[in-house]
Amino acid sequence: MIAYKPDNTTLFFTRDGSEYSADPMSDWERYTAFVTTLNAQQEAVRQDKSLADNYRALVNNYNASILAGRVPGTPPPMKPLQVTVDDPILNADGTWAIGLTSYGPFSPALPDVATMPMYQGSGGAIKATLGLPPDPNQAILGALATISVKIDRLLAKVGA
Repeated sequence: MIAYKPDNTTLFFTRDGSEYSADPMSDWERYTAFVTTLNAQQEAVRQDKSLADNYRALVNNYNASILAGRVPGTPPPMKPLQVTVDDPILNADGTWAIGLTSYGPFSPALPDVATMPMYQGSGGAIKATLGLPPDPNQAILGALATISVKIDRLLAKVGA
């Protein structure tokens, strides 16, 4: 990563143990490549922070739904790619070019989305369990469904 020297004018970076520097008084083309690369590197850092923060917020919301026992209504968020801008490149003709931009996984890695645990229920249906206490509303709805079936059977017998 390019940085300023203590004089706040000269830019430098190190590669393979060698230091490369540029100042506006000695080589304007070299200095321009360094400044442009520095700006791109700083923008990549800001963009990466924003992408990571937004992704973490989405994952936290998604995981909160799963941990509450609800199936999220949206697909899980996709992990963004980290933007990296390399240091300036010395071309074969002795000129300097701005660093290359590349995209890859974040380092350190971003969190994964939670998955809802599944098991094969007695009725053959897939049920999710999360170790949370059962929802009392589900018990009430189950009782109402049972009562409804019994009422339908009773009405069928009376009408017959």
